[in-house]
Amino acid sequence: MNIRLRNHSPALLLLGLGLSGIGYARVLGGESSEENPPPSYADVAPIVESNCTPCHNSGYASGGVSLETAEEIILQRDQVEAAVSSGYMPYGQPEWKDSPDGVLFLAWLKAQPR
Repeated sequence: MNIRLRNHSPALLLLGLGLSGIGYARVLGGESSEENPPPSYADVAPIVESNCTPCHNSGYASGGVSLETAEEIILQRDQVEAAVSSGYMPYGQPEWKDSPDGVLFLAWLKAQPR
């Protein structure tokens, strides 16, 4: 699945991604407000659990990287963002970054304070 976010209208994007419960700016990592807050870790925790922690956990930590908590991910945000944005991670799934889960995860990560 290869989705080019900038070439679709907001309504088509939301319909196509099945993210009607998530504001357009939230999905694209745009500006947030009280009406349109960024994704929370609760929104992405199941995504992390199914796509990251099978390999990146405290018991195994592939590449020496554990991603079991929001804090661990945020501490390594630049490396995580680069790996996901480039399509390198999740390993063997280069299109994942453009999937609804990938888009939501990157929006959450980009919304975290530095």
